[in-house]
Amino acid sequence: MQLNALLRQPLGKRSRRLLREGKLPAIVYGHNTEPTPITLDRLEFQKVYVKSGRTHLVDLAIDGRTEKVLVREIQTHPRRLGPVHVDFYQVNLQEKIEVEVPVHLTGESAPVKRGDGDILQPIHSIRVECLPSEIPEAFEVDITPLEEIEMELRISDLSVPKGVTVLDEPTELVVKIVHKRELKIEEEVPAARRGRSSRRGRSSRRGRGSRDRRMIAAAPSGGITIEAGATNLLFIAVGLIVLFAFLVAARLASRFASDQLLKRHVRTELVVISRRVVTFVVILLGLFAAISFAVESANVALFGLVLATVVAALGVQDLLRDYVSGYYLLLERHIRVGDRISFDTHTGIISEVRLRVTLLKSDEGDVIVVPNSELFTKPVRIHGVTPEQEAKKAPPG
Repeated sequence: MQLNALLRQPLGKRSRRLLREGKLPAIVYGHNTEPTPITLDRLEFQKVYVKSGRTHLVDLAIDGRTEKVLVREIQTHPRRLGPVHVDFYQVNLQEKIEVEVPVHLTGESAPVKRGDGDILQPIHSIRVECLPSEIPEAFEVDITPLEEIEMELRISDLSVPKGVTVLDEPTELVVKIVHKRELKIEEEVPAARRGRSSRRGRSSRRGRGSRDRRMIAAAPSGGITIEAGATNLLFIAVGLIVLFAFLVAARLASRFASDQLLKRHVRTELVVISRRVVTFVVILLGLFAAISFAVESANVALFGLVLATVVAALGVQDLLRDYVSGYYLLLERHIRVGDRISFDTHTGIISEVRLRVTLLKSDEGDVIVVPNSELFTKPVRIHGVTPEQEAKKAPPG
């Protein structure tokens, strides 16, 4: 097998450019040879390596000369498939070298075929010493003679070709047939049920299946034992009680929220929306709390709390989307909807406060749109009486 190569200068990180061009950086070192950086064609190397592996000699053609080499090491990319660098070892055909020869299992063991045993293979290669031209391709190990469990083969049992010296310990285990390993899962039986099963026979327990499903059974000590099914029903009942409590709390909370908004003269449609948001959030919390009790999982309640928080945030944002600046106006200037004010040359009653403007209804019945920025920066006079009350107090004229 021949592989063509070109000499190259050490590139360091610039070798990435070679990889993008379909080239493969490599290096040759070994017997009386200075390390020589070379460049290969990636596809050509892969085709040769499939046939040669690490045990067959490769004729490496470099700059008009041919060298006998072995593939010593291959570096691969951690994420992308394929080699990124190759080390070749140049050999002397008259000197012995140390190499690792792979171990291949052949045949089929009877216990493994029946499904009673598994194959244990501690090692997958054996270190040997031989001439480069006498390197065996692999050690073929036939496991057909292993007809019983616990039978094994060691390195000393293998057939080694002439001229090859095994460097590993002869007693090292190569393959062994072991018992089939199975994972057994035992169902845990409650203590109360184990006590009843020890006093009752299997036949009587089958005949009284409906009685076994009772929620409460008398314990031998005279107390009361709660069975697993009764425990589940108990948690479900607690969950229903919690849900009912949250329903009541939702009604009270929505009523409290509406009363507070009405005291601040908020529009009726906003009060209705706020009541719906408060009711929905509290009921949602109660629903997930009830489910968490029923399934005995705190994660459900936590998820419900997060979901209710998101719903509440979105609801409040929708409610105050057009009125945030207006409420700041009410707080800073002590102005409320329904107050009679005088501003510049305008006098009237505030009918609505919005995000950027305030609607002022004049004495003539006109609606005056006043920017909130001017209400913040200019003097505003708040009257304590209505025009009718002022007319009554005025002297007859």
